[in-house]
Amino acid sequence: MALSFPMALILCQVLHPDRTPFSVRYLYSIAMGMTLGLFCFGWRQMGILLAIIVVSYLLITLVPPQYTQRCVVARSRGIGIISP
Repeated sequence: MALSFPMALILCQVLHPDRTPFSVRYLYSIAMGMTLGLFCFGWRQMGILLAIIVVSYLLITLVPPQYTQRCVVARSRGIGIISP
């Protein structure tokens, strides 16, 4: 929690939207989110979270729109059952 405030100040002051491209701010946010996630949860849980995100994205893009919600919910329930 104490690290989030300095990271936010860097994002607001050093990487100000007027002076910094969107892609740099986006990459910084992803890197800091991954850093905090690894610190709080460890490698195993971060791997599970990334797998859930990737599978959800693939389902949303590949499954027809009328079945997307059902597939994502079914995937979420399946992950909940098999995760330790």
